[in-house]
Amino acid sequence: MKRLLFFLVMLAFVVSCQKSDEQGELPIKGFYVPAFDGPVAPGEEISLIGEGFTQWSEIWFRKSETSLTESNYVQATVTKVNATGITFTVPQTNGEQCVMLKHGGVMYELFIMTVRASVDASEILPKKIVKIASANYYYAYEYDDKGRIVKMTEYRNNVASTVKYTYSADRITVSEDGGVKSTYELRDGRTDYYTDIVNEFDCKFEYEAGHLSTITGDDIMGDDNKSFKAECTFDGDKLVGYTYKDSEHTKTLTFAYDEVYGVQPNNLNIDLLSLLCKDLMINSEALQLGVSGDRSRYLPGRVEITSADERAYALIFVCQMNDNYIGQITVIDDDHKEHASWVFFYEK
Repeated sequence: MKRLLFFLVMLAFVVSCQKSDEQGELPIKGFYVPAFDGPVAPGEEISLIGEGFTQWSEIWFRKSETSLTESNYVQATVTKVNATGITFTVPQTNGEQCVMLKHGGVMYELFIMTVRASVDASEILPKKIVKIASANYYYAYEYDDKGRIVKMTEYRNNVASTVKYTYSADRITVSEDGGVKSTYELRDGRTDYYTDIVNEFDCKFEYEAGHLSTITGDDIMGDDNKSFKAECTFDGDKLVGYTYKDSEHTKTLTFAYDEVYGVQPNNLNIDLLSLLCKDLMINSEALQLGVSGDRSRYLPGRVEITSADERAYALIFVCQMNDNYIGQITVIDDDHKEHASWVFFYEK
C-alpha cells in the first residue's frame, strides 16, 4: 500500500506546501514568520513580516495534504496591511493547514500552521441538519417535536426513496414504501436488539462504560449457519477501532485523531460517523438515530481500512466550517484523489 507521508514542522520556519503549477517566486521581500505558540485557534490574529503586501492581498488556508481544488480552500480575514507586513485572523478550520498568499491572481504557498478545534465537543449544536447533498444524490431529513428523525428521503437519479421511523417507549419501527423493514428494541434510550425483517437477520448490542462495545448476530446475508461479531474500541471519548468478523470475512477500521488530520467535534444533531462510515460499519443507522450508546465526541481525521480479501487503504476527512457548523466534508483517498464530498444544510 502507498504510505501517506506527513511531516510535522516547527512553526517558526517557512516550509513549502504542495506546490501549484502557477507558483513562481514569492513577490514579498524579506518574508518572515514570527515565532508563535501553536497550535493556534480559529479567531486568533497572526502577523507576517515582509514588504510588498497590498490592500488586495488575500490569505487562504488549505488542508496541507488535500488536492489543489477550489472547494478545499478557506479564506482568512485580513485585519491590517502596512509597509512592513500583514495581519489576519485564523479562519474556522482545523488540523494541519497550508497558509497561502493570493497576490496578483496567483496563489503562493507560505508555510504550515496547525489549527486546533475551537468548539466544546460535549455540546450538541442546536440547528438540525435538513439536507446532506452529494454530487449525485442527497438526503432530506424531517424531525418530530423531540428532535428525532421521523423521515429520511434519499433522492438519486430523480428517484425518491423514503424511510420512516416510528417511536414508542421501547421500540423504533423502520418502514419503507413496501412496509415495515426492521425494528430496534430500546432500553434506557439505546438499542439492545435489532431485527431486519426483510433480510431475515437479527443482532444484539452490548455496551461498556456507556459506549457500544460489541454487536453479535446472524450473518448479514441471512445465513443462519454463520454468525458475525463487530467490536468497537474507545479511547476515552473517541472511537479508535472497529473490527467486523464472520466465518469468511474480517475488516478492521483504525481511526486517527491528531493535529495533522484535525480534531473536529462530532457535535451536530446527527452523529456524522453514520455518514462517514455508512458503508463500513453495520451499525451506521443506529448511529444516525442516536440509539447506539454515547457517541464518539470527535470525528476522525483519517481511517485506515484493512481486510483479508481487499488491499488496505486510507481515507482522509476534510471539514470546512461555516461559523461553528460543518459546511462541507470532503473525503480524500490515499492517492490524494477526491473520493466523496457532502454539503450540509441546516434549518433556519
